[in-house]
Amino acid sequence: AAAAAKAEEAAAPALSASDLMALMKQLRAELPRADLKACKAALESTGGDLAAASAALTAEHGEAWAAAEAADAAEIQAGTVKAMGMRDAKAQKKFAAEEAASVEAAAEAPEPEPAVAEEVAVAVAEAAAPPRAVDLGCGKGRDAVYLASRGWSVLAVDNQRAFLDHVQAFAARQGLSSRVAVACVDLRTHRPGCVPRLRELLAPPLQLVSLARFLSRSLLDEVVALMPLGCCVAVHHFGAGAVSLKSGRPIKGGNPDSCGLAAGELAARYAGALRVLLDEESRSVEGRPLLSFVARKESGGEAVRAGAQRRGG
Repeated sequence: AAAAAKAEEAAAPALSASDLMALMKQLRAELPRADLKACKAALESTGGDLAAASAALTAEHGEAWAAAEAADAAEIQAGTVKAMGMRDAKAQKKFAAEEAASVEAAAEAPEPEPAVAEEVAVAVAEAAAPPRAVDLGCGKGRDAVYLASRGWSVLAVDNQRAFLDHVQAFAARQGLSSRVAVACVDLRTHRPGCVPRLRELLAPPLQLVSLARFLSRSLLDEVVALMPLGCCVAVHHFGAGAVSLKSGRPIKGGNPDSCGLAAGELAARYAGALRVLLDEESRSVEGRPLLSFVARKESGGEAVRAGAQRRGG
């Protein structure tokens, strides 16, 4: 029987690299706690049978994943467990290693923030090719490179040169350098030159402005005022009350400009200027609230600035 199984395995056609990558992404979507190497091994051992690979991984790791999820939920509820561990120098080193590993995994298979998939679906089916997007506060470029992989021309903007270097290297590894440009810009609106520079960045043609896990309400007011009619803005950010995994305290809790979003806040803030396409709340893997908002501009910047003045902005 063992010999027959080996013979059958040897006879099975090898998966192409593109087929294997597609199946790995499907398997990761179904089993988000499975790492890429385990997904690859399971798919190769089952000849690309997605259901069999999922069953094998679940049988091997299911109890550990369930325990990890329960531990994460308890950790978030306590609010400070991870923060306390992070104070230890050894824990800091381990955390850095985990972060580095996650960056490498993302570099192999870029996965978007949930809102980005909606952006691609709703933003500009009718746009001229290639559609153009600006990713503000792009960080290490996961969303920018994902959009580029879907045919977009993307300008990735951040105030950290090290992040932008990572974006360029990430795009190069994916063969997307021609579709991803970068700009180092201080996006704090009170700084001299920010608004004129923002006006340049958002000049038409432009179909999408994305802000993922980066928020400044004063900046967003300027974005909505300056971006061209018909352009979409997409915001994916933590909800009100979400805590930092490092400190255990609410994210930007003392800063009304960048604290977590309340449900329905952006729809109300830009009523009359934007037509809402998506406005929903979800939960991160750690259980923290996330808000996804996508809307299309349908009136000029006067309504936005008038609303900001009424709010005292």
